[in-house]
Amino acid sequence: MSKGTAAKDRRQPRISIAVEFVGVIAILCLLAGGLIGRYTAPAQAEGGSAVADSIQATLEEIRQETNHDKLVQMGNRAYDDSRGLPEVAIHAYEKALSFQSDDPDVLSDLAAMYITVGQPDRAVQLARKATEIDPKHVGSWLWLGNALGSTGDKVGARKAYQQALKAAPDSDFAKDAERMLAGLEGKP
Repeated sequence: MSKGTAAKDRRQPRISIAVEFVGVIAILCLLAGGLIGRYTAPAQAEGGSAVADSIQATLEEIRQETNHDKLVQMGNRAYDDSRGLPEVAIHAYEKALSFQSDDPDVLSDLAAMYITVGQPDRAVQLARKATEIDPKHVGSWLWLGNALGSTGDKVGARKAYQQALKAAPDSDFAKDAERMLAGLEGKP
């Protein structure tokens, strides 16, 4: 686990965030070109140029950064930002992975962000990779379950949540997995 993700790993995954941002600008368009202009236009409409300038500055920082841990920290800040900045987090996490591709914390956080922007198939790929790297990484199993559930694969989601329970049966994550399993079975 990288230094930049030690504290973040103890956080519970934000299961509900996946639903909150569906329909946000597709990340492929952002990464393909025009990242700053495409992302800051909605921000300008919502909060003026100060927000847009802040996002532009963050994206420029990410573009210039070459330190894995600092990129992870930037991604975590965007992940946690109350304005909802999943595209910024995706950009930071993707770049962090270019320096260290086997970080299960970053892979599972990136999977969460792809769910958020409505790309559950990409989230499945990332979360699966994270579980292959570290089969005891409970957050990766939870995000894999969420991603599979988002694609309609309830059987796969159930198996992923069961793996989360198996990996850490006495953790807060286990409670999340139990709740998610109950939701799959239609229980409150």
